[in-house]
Amino acid sequence: MTVLSVRNLNIDIPTGDGDVHAARDVSFEVGAQELFGIAGESGSGKSVLSQAIMGLLPSARIRGEILFEGRDLLKLSPRQMQHLRGDRIAMISQDPLSSLHPFYTIGQQIIEAIRTHRKVSSRDALAEAIDVLGRVGIYEPDKRVHDYPHQFSGGQRQRVMIAMAIALRPALLIADEPTTALDVTVQAQIIALLNEMRRELGTAIIMVTHDLELLSSVADHAMVMYAGNRMEFGPGDAVLKAPSHPYTLGLLQSSPNQETKGALHSIAGQPPSLLIEQKGCAFADRCPAVMDVCRNQRPPIRQFEDGTHSLCWLEEKASKALTPAQATPEQTYTPDTSDIVVSASDVRLTYGGRSLFLRSSGVEVLKGVSLELARGTTLGIVGESGCGKSTLARIIAGLLPPSAGDVAIEGKSIIDLDRAEWVETRKRVQMVFQDPFGSLNPKRRVGSIIGDPFRIQNVAKGDDRRNRVRELMELVGLNPEHYNRFPSEFSGGQRQRIGIARALALNPSIIIFDEPVSALDVSIQAQILNLIAKLQRDLGLSYLFISHDLAVVRHVSAQIIVMKDGQVVERGATQELYNDPQHPYTRELLAAADPNYRNVGGAPGSMISEGTVHGA
Repeated sequence: MTVLSVRNLNIDIPTGDGDVHAARDVSFEVGAQELFGIAGESGSGKSVLSQAIMGLLPSARIRGEILFEGRDLLKLSPRQMQHLRGDRIAMISQDPLSSLHPFYTIGQQIIEAIRTHRKVSSRDALAEAIDVLGRVGIYEPDKRVHDYPHQFSGGQRQRVMIAMAIALRPALLIADEPTTALDVTVQAQIIALLNEMRRELGTAIIMVTHDLELLSSVADHAMVMYAGNRMEFGPGDAVLKAPSHPYTLGLLQSSPNQETKGALHSIAGQPPSLLIEQKGCAFADRCPAVMDVCRNQRPPIRQFEDGTHSLCWLEEKASKALTPAQATPEQTYTPDTSDIVVSASDVRLTYGGRSLFLRSSGVEVLKGVSLELARGTTLGIVGESGCGKSTLARIIAGLLPPSAGDVAIEGKSIIDLDRAEWVETRKRVQMVFQDPFGSLNPKRRVGSIIGDPFRIQNVAKGDDRRNRVRELMELVGLNPEHYNRFPSEFSGGQRQRIGIARALALNPSIIIFDEPVSALDVSIQAQILNLIAKLQRDLGLSYLFISHDLAVVRHVSAQIIVMKDGQVVERGATQELYNDPQHPYTRELLAAADPNYRNVGGAPGSMISEGTVHGA
C-alpha cells in the first residue's frame, strides 16, 4: 500500500537575491513498511523536500502533488497540517539536543506530544511515555523519564526523539540524518530500531543521509538528488551498488573502503547555484562523461532492466560506461618511525573527588592509557563516545592536566611546565575540531581567524602576517582573494580547510584531528582526507586521528588503538587489526560498521546494547 506519493514536485523559495529553485520535477513513492533513502550532497534539496512534506515551507511556491494516504498535503490548511504533524507524519531531526527543550524533562516533552493529539490523562500519558522509552531501549525508563536532555548521551537522545516520534504510531516517519556523527555501534542500534519500528508498526520511513554505505545496507528504494533534481531512483541495491548516473558513481567512488589505496577520488568542482535556472543537466560541469547535448538540453529519464531510473543522456549505466576511478598513487614518503614525537605513559584522569561536602572518589575517565606516535605517521584512535578519546587528545594538547602519568612532546615532559614553556610547547601541537563552523568566530573575517596564532604568539605583524595568511590559504586550497570573507560565506569543506590552515600557522610537528570529516559529504570528505595526506607528505607532520568512522581511520592510519571505558583494549598495525582483531570489543565495532563483516578469529559481533550513561 502506498503511503506517500510525490508527483512532479517543484519548489521555489523567494530570497533577497531571487528565487532558489530547491526542487525540480521530483517524483517518488513510499509504501507501508518501506525504508526509502534520499542521498546527495549538502544543498541538493534533500531536507527542503522533507520540509515540504511536513508543511514547513510557508513562504515557498510549491507546484505538483504530495499525496499522503490519498490526500494532497498541498491543499490542506495550516490547521489541518498541524493535526497531521506528529500524529500521522513524524520527523526525527539530525541534532536531537537542539530539538529537545533543555528546561523540560524528556517525559514532559513526550507527554505533551501525546496529549496534543489525543485526549488522555496526564497519568495515562506518563505511562505511555515510560512504555515507549522502554521500547526504544532506554534503560530503567520509569526513572529516566524524569531526566533532562543533557543527562543523556547522543545515542540516547536520538532514541528519545524516536520515542517521541513513534508515541502516536505515525504512518510516515522522516529521519533527517538520524545517525550523523554517532558511533558505529550506536548507529547500528538506531538502524535496528528503525527497522523494528517499521516491521511492528507498519510505518513507512524516509531516511535522508549522505552516508551511502549505510543506505545501501538498509534502503528498499533509494533516490539520489543533486541541485534539486532527482538524478537517480530505483531499488536500493541497484542504485548504490551498480549506479546508473555518473553523479551516484562519483559519490560512491569518493567513499574510502578496504580496496582504496592512495588519494581518494573526489568529484571536481562545486554544485551550481540554485538561483540560476538550469537549461541542461545540472551535473554537466562536474561530469566526467559530459557531452555537448548535456549543457543545452534537459536529459531524458532512462529506465534500466534492474529497475533504476536515471536523468542522464548516457544510454547505458554509468557503472558500465565509465572506467572506474583509480586512486592517485601517493608519492613515496618514508617516515622516521624511530623518532617518537608523542609519548603518553600510564595517563590517568579523575573528575571530582573528595571534598568537605561530597564524599566521593570521583569518576575515573582515563585508566592508565599509554601510546606512542612516531614522526611523520598517523595514529588512529577509535572507540565509542565516552571512552576517553577526546579527553586523551586534550591532555596531549595541554588543555587538561592528567591526574597521574606522563606525556612527553618531542622528548620533553609537558607535566608541570611553567607559563613560558607552555607558550613555546603549544606551537608544536595543534588541534582541528569536528565542527568547523562551531570552531570559527562567525563575526570575524577569515584572514583574522587564520592569523590569530601569529598574533597570540607575537610571531608576525602587519603585511608580513597578511602575506603568511594568504600563503596558508593557498596551501590548503583556499583562494587567497577570500581573505576578508566571513566563515558563513564558505562551504563546510572550505571551513574545515580554514581550521587546518589555522592549525598549520606556527609550523607544528603534531596535529590532533578530532572527528574532522564526520559531518561532511563524502565528496568533500575525500578532498579533506587527500589534503591531510598531502600535508603530511610535504611537511612531515605527525597526526593523532580520532574518528568513529572505521573506514576513514583505516584509510589514513598506519597504527590504531581501540579504546573502551577509558582503557586501550587493543592496538596494532591497521591492516592486521582489521583483518584479525583479537579483542571481542574490536570485533563488535567492526561488525557494527559492516553488516557483512565476518572474522575468522571469532564469531560476528553482536549488537552492543544501549548503555546506562547518566549525568552530563
